[in-house]
Amino acid sequence: MEFGTDQATFFDVDAHAILSLPTRGAGDDSWAWELERHGTYSVRSAYHLLFDDQWQQLEPGHASPSGAWDRIWKLCVPPKVRVFWWRVVNNFLPAKEILHQRHIEPVPNCDVCGEEESVKHVLLDCTVAK
Repeated sequence: MEFGTDQATFFDVDAHAILSLPTRGAGDDSWAWELERHGTYSVRSAYHLLFDDQWQQLEPGHASPSGAWDRIWKLCVPPKVRVFWWRVVNNFLPAKEILHQRHIEPVPNCDVCGEEESVKHVLLDCTVAK
């Protein structure tokens, strides 16, 4: 024998098992952000969630964000050099490819050689960089 409506039906044994599950608390439900200990949403925790997700989508073999972050910030160089390399690793330099993806530049090509201007191209591959 089945228990329920025509759209979602359960066998009696399943319905009784479901209904016998204990429920938590007697109070009202409330919203809670699980990424913070206190349960309150913060932009910082959302940023970390998105940042971690971005690094998980990278190909295998790339450095983890915390590993790259630690290595960059432990370098014995002036702070502006650390900030520069952090920007390189995170694609925060205004290369035409990045600006084109953000709909700021009409074309992603290098003015010097005509190839696609990525951060790698600007720093290593372009004839000006060589």
